[in-house]
Amino acid sequence: MRILIATLTLMSCVSNAAPKMGRESGGGTSVSAGFVHIGKTALLLLSNDNILSSSDVDEAIKNTSVFDVESICSQDPNTGAVTCLDAQYQANLNKIEFDRNKWRQKSCEARFAIAAHEYLRAAGLEDSNYNYSNLFYGGGPSGKYSREMTAVCNNIESSANSTKDLNCQQSVKYLELALREHDSDRCDDIQSKNRYIVIAQNIFGSWIRNYGSSCLSDGKETCMAVCFPKVKSSCFDICRSIN
Repeated sequence: MRILIATLTLMSCVSNAAPKMGRESGGGTSVSAGFVHIGKTALLLLSNDNILSSSDVDEAIKNTSVFDVESICSQDPNTGAVTCLDAQYQANLNKIEFDRNKWRQKSCEARFAIAAHEYLRAAGLEDSNYNYSNLFYGGGPSGKYSREMTAVCNNIESSANSTKDLNCQQSVKYLELALREHDSDRCDDIQSKNRYIVIAQNIFGSWIRNYGSSCLSDGKETCMAVCFPKVKSSCFDICRSIN
């Protein structure tokens, strides 16, 4: 069981050191996979309408890597003005990067337009004119893509929520197991009580850095259930650290 605590701490170190990005192929994130799925669907819709050729679509999809990143911002060295993008295609690397936080806030239509534009840039079919990708605002020509666009976005959202729920259940179980390892620790004097509090806080600190942002409510409930019998009201101070 003590391995769990060490694992939580180790995972925290690895998480903090790792680059904050994911790739669609070769172990990519679900966010990147969603971008790719929407981009593929967008290009195929245009291809089926003979707006694009199928060979252009296949080439863009096959040869372009996709990464989700924390942000895409640059600062003008002269004015100091900061410009942040939703997404960008890097031709020299044949790579699309997109801001995962902005992406999550976009409407379904906006996601289709952004993904289509970046793939179309990769195919050399669009630059700053947005002639094709803007078709997705309003659901395509005469709204004919609306039904399929909505279905794709809903499926991605449903899948993401199911994955999130499962991940939360697993992560809170890891948290409980790590805390339960110290059920037998003495807390009958100030010194032993303070020692337990420090240990619990360290476990929570590692847990929240790896899992807590999307599982706060369940984590707090588990925190209270495990530590309250040990340290009574001091448990509120420990659990408050994950609010």
